[in-house]
Amino acid sequence: MSHRLGSVLTPIVPFVIGPDSGLPATVGNMWERSFSPPAAPGGTKFLMLHLIASNLIGGDRVEVDLGYDTDIFTAASGPSFWTRPIAGNSVTIRYVDNSPGPSAGNVAVSQYGRGEGLKLGGADGVNGGNTNGDLFLTDSPYTEPTFFNAGAVCPDKSNPSWENVACMPAGLQKDIARSVGMFVHAEGDALTSCSAALIGPDLILTAAHCLPTQAEVDSAAFTLDYQTNCDGTRPVGYSPRFLKLTRLVKTGVARPAGDLRPTLDYSVVQFDAGATGVGAPALAIRPGLPAVGEELFVVHHPRGVTKKISRKPADPTCQVLSVIGNTIYYACDSDNGSSGSPVLDSLGRIVAVNDWAPGSCNNEGQAAAAILQDFIDPMPPIKDMDVMLVLDRSGSMTLSGVSGDSKMTEAKRAAALFLDLIRTDRTHRVGIVSFSDTVTLDSVLTVVNSAAINILIGPSPARTSGIVGGITAGGWTSIGGGLQRAQTQFPAPGPATNTRAILLMTDGLQNTPPMVADVEGALGGTQLDVIGFGGAGDLDGALLARLARDHRGLYSRAGEGLALKKFFVLAFGNIFQSGISLDPVYTIKANAISADPIALGVCGEDSIAVVLGWEHPGSDLILSLTAPGGLPVASTTPGIIASRGDTWAYLRFPLPFAGQRDGNWVINVTRLGSGGELAPSLPAERFFVTTLVEGGPVMRPPTPRRYYTGDLINPLVSFRHPDGGRVDARMTLEVEVPGESVGNVLARSGLHDPMSIGGDQLSAAASTLIALDQAQGGALIPTELRTFELFDDETHEEGALEPDGVYGNPLVGLTRHEGNYTFHARAVFGDACQTSRETTWSAYVSIGIDPITTAVKTTTLGALPGGRKRVRITVTPKDRYGNYLGPGRLGDFELRELAGSQPLGPLTDAGDGSYVQDVAWDLASGRGPGVTLDQPGRPPVIASPPAPASGRASKGCLFLLVLALVAILSSLVVNAGSDPDR
Repeated sequence: MSHRLGSVLTPIVPFVIGPDSGLPATVGNMWERSFSPPAAPGGTKFLMLHLIASNLIGGDRVEVDLGYDTDIFTAASGPSFWTRPIAGNSVTIRYVDNSPGPSAGNVAVSQYGRGEGLKLGGADGVNGGNTNGDLFLTDSPYTEPTFFNAGAVCPDKSNPSWENVACMPAGLQKDIARSVGMFVHAEGDALTSCSAALIGPDLILTAAHCLPTQAEVDSAAFTLDYQTNCDGTRPVGYSPRFLKLTRLVKTGVARPAGDLRPTLDYSVVQFDAGATGVGAPALAIRPGLPAVGEELFVVHHPRGVTKKISRKPADPTCQVLSVIGNTIYYACDSDNGSSGSPVLDSLGRIVAVNDWAPGSCNNEGQAAAAILQDFIDPMPPIKDMDVMLVLDRSGSMTLSGVSGDSKMTEAKRAAALFLDLIRTDRTHRVGIVSFSDTVTLDSVLTVVNSAAINILIGPSPARTSGIVGGITAGGWTSIGGGLQRAQTQFPAPGPATNTRAILLMTDGLQNTPPMVADVEGALGGTQLDVIGFGGAGDLDGALLARLARDHRGLYSRAGEGLALKKFFVLAFGNIFQSGISLDPVYTIKANAISADPIALGVCGEDSIAVVLGWEHPGSDLILSLTAPGGLPVASTTPGIIASRGDTWAYLRFPLPFAGQRDGNWVINVTRLGSGGELAPSLPAERFFVTTLVEGGPVMRPPTPRRYYTGDLINPLVSFRHPDGGRVDARMTLEVEVPGESVGNVLARSGLHDPMSIGGDQLSAAASTLIALDQAQGGALIPTELRTFELFDDETHEEGALEPDGVYGNPLVGLTRHEGNYTFHARAVFGDACQTSRETTWSAYVSIGIDPITTAVKTTTLGALPGGRKRVRITVTPKDRYGNYLGPGRLGDFELRELAGSQPLGPLTDAGDGSYVQDVAWDLASGRGPGVTLDQPGRPPVIASPPAPASGRASKGCLFLLVLALVAILSSLVVNAGSDPDR
């Protein structure tokens, strides 16, 4: 909830009416009472009652006088219902007992919504503010809030340019405004509102984040009448009519597991139009997208105030700025409460549903054309998955990992766990490709069943043989080749084919064709999750993160084998649409035979898989659970699906299990004892426990993007129920942050000679970092863990107009160093039953070359024909914090010609963090010699000093320089003498 129209309160004195209330009937079979709660400071503007019925049967009914109508509730209304708004602070309620037999039943006021006046100028509810909730215009003129969301106004922080709709001259826009209104509903302890458009005799279109589920619809009432005269006064005869919202017809955010269509922020809701209808026409939805530059107008209720219009010329930027996918960008002034309002073209057709405002002059709306298609189309059948596992077997995989085993061995263990987790009771298919400088199709797409799993990874309990166990490392690295071969295994998309996904695991930098760029165009329609396995010198983090981002997948980086297994499990959850409810890392202490019990909350989930992974094969950890009622659950328990490998195990079972589901389960991790007094001691062992769940809320990491040092990261984590409704939770975020930049390390050490590992030819930069890492005997780049809290409100979500199930917090100053940043978000939610969800992802932050800190040196080498000079430009790229890009990074930027300076020959790497380019400088260009450095998604950086430095300065220049210094020093002495404070 952002803006408030009032509070949702519980009666101080219980209010009950009806035969079972203990009070006598008022007349015959009718009980009547007035409900008059304490008034709000400054006066109550309106009431909305939440009634709970008990034994409302047969012909019994409850009547609530609204002033403009009467709400009537019967047994068909269910056990709980909300009234429409009622003017003032008193309402008459009647209970009519029409059932045969003895009188029985009652209804109680469980809660009531109280409309209130301005507080703190209408500031957001989280800050103690309240907008003017005067729905019945009891005060005239209407008092407008002075507070508004500056991010939704163009230019930023200026006064909004919207107008009262009554100020419009007669014509199309004024006619259209009649069909736009506002609904008010309860949300937690507050009343709030959104805007909506009439699209049928009894249908409205609004934003899904306003009404994502039926629960929000149940308390909502809609009006088309809430407006003033042009001067803000109450219209003569003003008597607004509120219409009860009854049914959520369809929403674009409810996507069941397996439905990979993008979500759309819209809801279509039905209302009770009554016998007379609404007296306003439905608006048309434009079936196509608007063009850039098209003029727009928006009719809305910003901050829940009376009806407004944003339009030209008062709002000169109210036009289409761009159209990207299903999102239309424009700059029409909006505010919290404007969410759901129609964005309209010059013909009065809806082109978008107003959504949010991530920045001034850059509002966003969900394209109406996409909404129309989604509304018409039936939900596609849920498909199973075709997954190709693409494994790097280049020579660098022969290096030892943290566990002491080779990286190839650790990768095969992680892959075996992933494959064994795939359910065998579906039509999922899996195949395997491995690559070095050659590419091998190790297994074609095969339906997953027990026999196929044994062929792929060998029999339990080791799971270390089979096709995966036979993969050996050696050779160069062709990531593009592996992806290309995997993509060719998928059948052409069609109604009968499975959904396609690739899981890529690589530890290296591509160094032989085909490259990723050569094959990426053929990957369209395939989800691509990427796991990078290695340290600072092993991975092209920027490339891998971008690859996952552009293909609807996740990027994560594992620095060692235990994390690799864990990230394979997380990738499984992302591909197969499973939620993660628990994801910690622990250590079982030396000589201990059990770890501390791990609590696991279960609250309504349909099934669960508890996955245990550990570091060393000899540890043989044992996994078991204890149900809330004390029932022990182990691998031998009937009804449990269990498996294990040499460093992992899991238990999977449906819920409820043996009659038990909700409550606190306990996860037990044990191992066999040492076997006697003289037996060797048990070493400490690190392990993780990850729980995969189906059913209940789903947490999704943010849409990945490219980051550079100095960029602001706002980790927008989606957390919603399967029907699209937001989840009220406390969400925390841990971020593993590098404490040093790779470029600084390379600049200090200089480049070592390139080396070859297992036939894999590494670059000089990668060779240097690997050698330094091995010499240090530990992590080359230190990291630190930072913790933040995430919030679902417009303050922390960069322009969200309403809470929408997306939790964020702009993390200022986080990206001070280049490298991998690993994010781990955890949400705790629930009241009577409390549980959690978690998600983990990685982002790579590249050096953002800064024009101020980047050092530029020029040396004139000689004259060229045409009056030009040959000038050598030496550029040492740095970011805003002074971090070096470092040597060996020619692929991290592109050099372009600067006007007046034509490049001569290739750009060369000096090996010390600087790069050298000779240019032909035209003195007549009017600017000094230089070059332009480009990085994707960033403004170009001009590297050019005011003038070149030649080999020697002339005596005349030196004489003039000395005179200038003398003059400056004299001036400083005079000024110092005249300042008594110096």
